[in-house]
Amino acid sequence: MNQPVSAMFALYLERSDFRPATVVFKQRAMAYFVQWFGDLPVGQVQATVAGDYRIMLAKGRSRRSARGYLDNYRPFWRWLLRHGYINHDPFVDVTIKMDEEPLRETFTCAELGALMMVATPLERIWGCLGLMGCRRGELLNTLVRDVRFLDDVAYIQLAPKKKTAGTWPWGLKNRKLGVVALPEFMEFDNTAVCLHDDIRNRIKELHARPDAYLCTPTKYAEKLLALQRLGTLTWDQIKDPCGNHPRMFLGWQRRAGITHPKRYHELRAAFATTMIGAVGLSRTADAMRHANVQQTRQYDRLNQLSLVAEISRVAAHSYASA
Repeated sequence: MNQPVSAMFALYLERSDFRPATVVFKQRAMAYFVQWFGDLPVGQVQATVAGDYRIMLAKGRSRRSARGYLDNYRPFWRWLLRHGYINHDPFVDVTIKMDEEPLRETFTCAELGALMMVATPLERIWGCLGLMGCRRGELLNTLVRDVRFLDDVAYIQLAPKKKTAGTWPWGLKNRKLGVVALPEFMEFDNTAVCLHDDIRNRIKELHARPDAYLCTPTKYAEKLLALQRLGTLTWDQIKDPCGNHPRMFLGWQRRAGITHPKRYHELRAAFATTMIGAVGLSRTADAMRHANVQQTRQYDRLNQLSLVAEISRVAAHSYASA
C-alpha cells in the first residue's frame, strides 16, 4: 500500500464517528508522527518506526500524556489492518506502562464550608454542581434550557449541543446522556446554600434566554460566539470557554484559605465518595454516567483511606508475641 499515512488517516477519520475532542487528540498524534518520520506510505511503516514513535512521545511528557497520544493513534493501524490496507499492524506490541497514581485526597467538610463562605453566586453554582457529580465540561456547557424545575424534582438535563447562532457544538463525554440532580438546599460547615435561588437569580440575569450559558460568565460566552462567527473557534476553547477555569478555581480556593489546593474534579470525587456509602456503588456509577463500576470505584477517596487506616490498625498488633 503506497498511500501516505496522512491521506489514509484522513479517510479513517471520515469513516469513523468520533467526538470532536477525540478527533483533535488523534490529529495531534498524527501530526507528531509526520513531524518525526515524514509522510511515509502506510505499507512501509515497520515495528521499529512504531517503537521509535513511542520513545519520542515519552520525551518531555508525562507517562499519562504520552500514553494518551499512543492509545489514540494505535486504533488507526488496527483499522488499516482490518480493512486490508496493510498486511501487519506495526503498533500491535507498542505500549506505555503507567506509573501508579498517587493517593488523592478530596475536599474536607471544613474546606467546602470555607469555599462557600467566600464564593460569589456563580461560584456557589459551580461548587454545588461539582458536588452533584458534574464534570467541568458539562458545567460550562450547560444552557438555561437544560435546567428543569418540576413540582417534585429539579435537575439539569445533560445533552450534546449543536452549532447555532447562540451555542457552539459540544459533545458529552462518551456521549452518555444523563441528569444532574439539583437539591433546593445544600448545607456546609457554618453556611447553607439555596441552590435553587442561586440558579433562578442567574437565569434572571441572563433574561431567561434558553440558549444562554448558565455557568460560563457572559463575557466569555460572547467572546466564543464571536470567534465562532469568524470561523476561528477551536475545540480547546469550547472545552474551557472561560480560558482557564482551573486558574479561576485555584483563585477561589486561595480566597478561602485552603492551603493544599485541589482540582475541580475532586468535587466529583467528593460526590462519589459520599454517594457510594449512601446509595451503593452501582447507582452511583449510573449517576456519574460511568460505563462500569470500576471507573466509579477509582473516585472513592474514603475507601482508599479507610483501607490504609485498617491495615495500620491490624499491623500495629499483629507481630507481637501472644
